[in-house]
Amino acid sequence: MTVRAHDDVALQVVGLQSFLSTPFTAEGEIDLPRLREHLDWVFDPAGRSPAGCFPACGAGEVWSLDLDEYARIVETAVQAVGARVPVIAGVGYGTRMARSMAQTAAALGADGILIFPPYLTAGPPDGLFDHYRTIAESVDIAVLIYQREGARLDRQTILRLAAIPNVIGLKDGTGDLAIIDSLRTDLGDRFLLGNGMPVAETWAPAYLEHGVRSYSPGGIDFLPELAWPFDDALARGDTELVERILDEFFRPLKALRERQVGYGVSINKTALAIRNLPIGDPRAPLIPLKPEDRDDLSALLERGLELAADVSGKSRTNLLLR
Repeated sequence: MTVRAHDDVALQVVGLQSFLSTPFTAEGEIDLPRLREHLDWVFDPAGRSPAGCFPACGAGEVWSLDLDEYARIVETAVQAVGARVPVIAGVGYGTRMARSMAQTAAALGADGILIFPPYLTAGPPDGLFDHYRTIAESVDIAVLIYQREGARLDRQTILRLAAIPNVIGLKDGTGDLAIIDSLRTDLGDRFLLGNGMPVAETWAPAYLEHGVRSYSPGGIDFLPELAWPFDDALARGDTELVERILDEFFRPLKALRERQVGYGVSINKTALAIRNLPIGDPRAPLIPLKPEDRDDLSALLERGLELAADVSGKSRTNLLLR
């Protein structure tokens, strides 16, 4: 396959990808000092860091941000980590708004964008192609396409999008591994395919069997002490340890998430608060965790830390593995 523009970004972000939560103050305003603290927590200059930084995406409540807030969040991420790992900003809403966001991200120095499905409406393959193409061609930075409910792309449409020079990959939120196999055959390793399923860790072994190494783990943002050993075990084929961590932490986390629509964002924020890294509540229409669910999450985090200490051979007071 011919090396295209921006293929270097695709190669750099293979592996764990951090989809950042957006911190809000008690008054519901974006909290940039907290965002910088959170960036330092996830992208530790002295230790291990995820392969890519994804601000203002789904976990970052992109749907709740105005364009000024969006710009300040992307700018903060670029300033904090842009020299170390690629910054890929989410863009969404309708085609024109997403195009404006994409151009803003490019002007602020982001390495790429992740284009979300169109807001509130579905469209036929040709319409979806035009949506993604219009946004991609409005910038000269790397572009990832996100497919999930409301925008399931067929193979031919993905191949058409992949022919656009700066489209470097696809984040898959459908779990259709047959089309993933087909795309790997058609496009090769330089077209980035990513596991974007809810609680992606629970899907990571299946995607890896189909040649997909990249995923967006929720755990990396609030429990890196366990996220890294899980990823290491996955990479070296330690199936027993992978299954143990899934059974004892990530599958219960998935079950907790499924108690309430929108709990994916709420769990990340609550977990950080439990760990004394508070970043505020989610914006409406999402809600904070109910008290009983917060208690269960707190207990699950304790089990996760105990498990991390056990598999790493470290004490609870010396856990950070980044």
